[in-house]
Amino acid sequence: MILRFFYLVNKVAQLLPPGLINFITIVGYIPTGNRLWYFSPQSKKLGLMKIEPADLKLTLSENIKKHRKKQGLSQEKLALLAGVDRSYMSEVERCLANPSIDAILRISNALQIYPAELFEMG
Repeated sequence: MILRFFYLVNKVAQLLPPGLINFITIVGYIPTGNRLWYFSPQSKKLGLMKIEPADLKLTLSENIKKHRKKQGLSQEKLALLAGVDRSYMSEVERCLANPSIDAILRISNALQIYPAELFEMG
């Protein structure tokens, strides 16, 4: 079943423009306990990656900060656009808060990116 899923992801990825391939890579993750099965269309590799919650939280925090700075936004401006408190945004970027799915969606919408981009590792 998992291999069929990855086969379909690969076929869809071949039909899409290159810019969307990274998004497909993220969609290709299947959670299994504290590990993730992933498929990378670029390298056509299937693998299993162990991930700790702290690593994912750090990745989220770093990516929010990276995208915010890339767009020239202050924490205050991003918080205003996302509809969250500025101090909460600061806590999220410093890995002190555990943002809800709702908060992640608000932040990604404010940054005008896919939510999956906030979890891209590496």
